Amino acid sequence: MGYRVTQGVLGATNLTLAGVKTAALGTADALLAVAAPETGGGTLAVAAVVTAYGVTSITGQTLTGMGQLISAFGDAEGGEGVAQMGDILSGPASGISTLVLTGDPSLAQRNANIESTYTAGAGLVGATSLKDKIASGINGALGIFGVTGAGCHP
Repeated sequence: MGYRVTQGVLGATNLTLAGVKTAALGTADALLAVAAPETGGGTLAVAAVVTAYGVTSITGQTLTGMGQLISAFGDAEGGEGVAQMGDILSGPASGISTLVLTGDPSLAQRNANIESTYTAGAGLVGATSLKDKIASGINGALGIFGVTGAGCHP
């Protein structure tokens, strides 16, 4: 399958999942708000954290999908840049923290994709195999500590 077709399919998949996750986030927040009186407002704090993470991750997945569609229908290089930014936001806990700590967008993207594999994010859509994800995770973790070029291969 050609690059542009692949990017188009991945982009459409990411945008569809972002829409589904938006609806799920709204439902979760509504349920947590309804439970607030029974928990002394504790579920509102949970809802705030869930919402902050969810909105960041969904925004990232949307950007990834848009970048992939840009690559599919026009500027491949520009689309890849948008998709990289989206990937980092799609797995915000590891992606943003890795970017802040190392300043390395490729490492941040790799770590965020591992995180978002488990949250039905862009990493899940683009996952190749579990072996590759584990190897990338080990390399990413070592990179945070300054060990580069370890070359962990599945």
